[in-house]
Amino acid sequence: MQACFRCKNTAGFWVMAKDAHVVRRPWCLSCIAEVLDKDETAMTRIEAVPRLKRAFAGGERPVSPGS
Repeated sequence: MQACFRCKNTAGFWVMAKDAHVVRRPWCLSCIAEVLDKDETAMTRIEAVPRLKRAFAGGERPVSPGS
C-alpha cells in the first residue's frame, strides 16, 4: 500500500509532471481532483505499474535460501 503524498490516505495513482522524467509520487484521487492541474500531470494507476524484480544496491549479492 502506498500513502498519498499530500494527505497520507491510501493512494491509487502515481503522479508526475508531464515534462518530468524521474520524480513521481503517490496521490489519492481526492487530492488529485482538489489540488493538481490534470493538463500538467501524468497519472498511472498504482496497480498498473509492474513490480520490480529484487534489486541489489552497492554490489550486494543474492543470498541462497538456507545459507
